Amino acid sequence: MHDIEEQKNEDAPLDEQAHEETSSSPHVPTMPHESRKGIAFVQADILNKRAVVLSSLVHHHLMYHHYQSAIDAARRLVRLCTYARSLRHLRDSTDSAHTHLVSPAWLVLMRALLYTGQLDGAERVLQLAERDAALEETSSASARIAIDLHVHRGLLLAMRGDMEGATDEFEAVNLLVEDDSRHGHAQAQIAAANNVAVCLVHMGLVGDAIERLEEELRVHTDLALDEGLIFNLCTFYELRFPQNCTEKKKVLAKLSGRLARHGFNAKSITL
Repeated sequence: MHDIEEQKNEDAPLDEQAHEETSSSPHVPTMPHESRKGIAFVQADILNKRAVVLSSLVHHHLMYHHYQSAIDAARRLVRLCTYARSLRHLRDSTDSAHTHLVSPAWLVLMRALLYTGQLDGAERVLQLAERDAALEETSSASARIAIDLHVHRGLLLAMRGDMEGATDEFEAVNLLVEDDSRHGHAQAQIAAANNVAVCLVHMGLVGDAIERLEEELRVHTDLALDEGLIFNLCTFYELRFPQNCTEKKKVLAKLSGRLARHGFNAKSITL
């Protein structure tokens, strides 16, 4: 497995490689404002589509355990977003495109590195994401970025065995969601609660983990009914009540059958 620092210039850090990519990009000539604005929207559309493709490639490769391919695609995504950010006319002329935000691209790369167990490399990438997020904090996407930073810090801490620190990071997501309730980050809150519950189990607090997931089901019943959360809750029931967990799982099965979204996999509940 290649180390994170391996680039075209093997001695250059990853952020310098992104800068080299920007420096080698074609010069954008001076032109009338309206012409620049029109071209900016076209460029934004092209770059956004490329970013979506690269991000999808990363997740596809991770799904099929093609880890080095995922890392390579994530690096390309970082370079693309760094180039987009360098185009000032693009950044100033588009309101809806967030291709110029580099911190989310760093986090995609970090996730790929976490999958391969490259924790030191993932930590360095997290620092780069935090650096760029500080520059992007005025963006309308700043709340989403802040949430993602907490989630990825939590994942890194959990993989290093610091379950208490990871729990603090996941809990911070709930505070951000409450402060930014207008933008509807309920799904992120549910994912964070699921991660908190897993950390609590690793700390031997199975009862607390069950209470946390049951609370999410009470507050966000329709959203919380996903296979991952339900599977975890069933597993925790088996750990906490090995002799009489069937009734609790029957209640979950009935609730899922009545309220779960279309396509819910009932096999996540094994009676």
